[in-house]
Amino acid sequence: MTPEIFQDIYAYNFWADRQIWKCLDLLTDEQFNQVSEGHDSLRDEAVHTMGVEHWWLVFIATGKLWFLEPDEFPTRESIRTMWNRIEENVLHFLSTISDQDLQREVRPEFWAEGRKPIPVWQALFQVANHSTDHRAQMLARIQQLGGTTFEQDYLGYLVEKQQAAG
Repeated sequence: MTPEIFQDIYAYNFWADRQIWKCLDLLTDEQFNQVSEGHDSLRDEAVHTMGVEHWWLVFIATGKLWFLEPDEFPTRESIRTMWNRIEENVLHFLSTISDQDLQREVRPEFWAEGRKPIPVWQALFQVANHSTDHRAQMLARIQQLGGTTFEQDYLGYLVEKQQAAG
């Protein structure tokens, strides 16, 4: 794994995040905040996804844990503003990361005793994979609500990127 691979993975991740927001923005506030049996609200899913991207990347960059408080983000606008800020910070961080940085081991202090550290590259991969999982859950909920969805495949990102390049 190289820094360039993670720069591309996260470019894709944030492309897919922006696509999910196009879907979320078309929902009513009631749909966005609706909780149903066995499902968190789309608002809660969005805050959780954003929060994991935030705390892991802050932890990787600084060694400090900084969890977002869900109550600080009561509206789509407040969530989206923070999500955009996180994207900017992550992309900046990834533009400075080295091969050596990717091999450095990290271990959040709240992990169970005996759980071993993982290299930064695995943590970065976990975060991107986690976001894909939650986007898939949100897309399923949006579809259940009758909303518009999109294909979040990496190939879709590549096609759009190629078309933009001409």
